[in-house]
Amino acid sequence: MNFDFEGYIDFKSFVGRYDVLPNKIVELFREFEHPKKINIIDLGSGELTLLEKMNDALSKHYNTNCIAIDDSKDILGNILIKYGGSLPDFLHEFVQQDIEEYIKQNDGSWNLILLSHVIYHIPLSNWIQLIKRLQNQLAVNGKLFVVARSIKGEWWSIFENLQRKIEQFQLSTYRFSEDFEKALRETGINYHKTGVSYIGTVNNLSQLVNAFEFLYRLPSGYVEPESNLHKSIAFSAQNKIVNGDCQFGFIDEIFMISSLNE
Repeated sequence: MNFDFEGYIDFKSFVGRYDVLPNKIVELFREFEHPKKINIIDLGSGELTLLEKMNDALSKHYNTNCIAIDDSKDILGNILIKYGGSLPDFLHEFVQQDIEEYIKQNDGSWNLILLSHVIYHIPLSNWIQLIKRLQNQLAVNGKLFVVARSIKGEWWSIFENLQRKIEQFQLSTYRFSEDFEKALRETGINYHKTGVSYIGTVNNLSQLVNAFEFLYRLPSGYVEPESNLHKSIAFSAQNKIVNGDCQFGFIDEIFMISSLNE
């Protein structure tokens, strides 16, 4: 697969400020025939950044009914602050609940299910059961889109170096798109895979350390500015420093999975 750098993301707003990913998902979705009114559910929606951008594109062609699910502690408050005290007009419903529990308790008929950067938070042993449940809730020609970060981006070469040398990174439970694809292949689930790539910039060493803490959920919780771990991250990244910034290429892979009824 040939990846080109099509987009840009800044780690200062890691959750999003990109258009490439939603545009690619919408492009894939529209290759198939769908009814005029479509039901969309975003599982692990965060602050609705990706869902809003997708709805902006999809609402030009369909009547959209959007539901968002997320169990993060402060997420609803953050959404209300972001949208001026109320849920945005494009969102039909927001449910603050664990996504696995929601899927077990609710049947649906979804034209589009979005699971973006969520598999890292779900035990690997539960992945396939969840995917099969979601397949059963897809409407005819409905599509499930699972987005996960690939280890192929150069950003991860720093992590691999640290993982070999530093015990804290060896304890990381982070999973990559390659792990998800292996699980799909081993269980015979059909999928179509494509990818989008970005350049990430970290403006100073503290942001770089914070990004690693966020991505890998380090047991220490916080990295002291002058600690050996902090210095090791800096050393691993030093060849990427350009005019005081660190720049990295990284890749998201999109897995499109169809309904079991097709």
